[in-house]
Amino acid sequence: MSSNENRKEEFIFSDEEDRPYIARSYNPEFRVGDKVYVLGSDGSQDGPYLVESVISEKECTLSFENGQTAKDGKAVQMAILEKCYTA
Repeated sequence: MSSNENRKEEFIFSDEEDRPYIARSYNPEFRVGDKVYVLGSDGSQDGPYLVESVISEKECTLSFENGQTAKDGKAVQMAILEKCYTA
């Protein structure tokens, strides 16, 4: 199943202009607080980290479990993240 199949479209009604319109938004694959691994090009896993903020549909920032910002606060592509499932 591709990430596009998992994506749900939501519509937000906005009247910031003279005429109301529907602004398109997407549900990102990961949400704030999700525990994730960063996948290396060799398939290795780095982490786990927590999703600190969602910048866009495809990017987020990460933090350590203690709340400290990880990866120098730089945006990380969600395509290289894998959700961490713990028992």
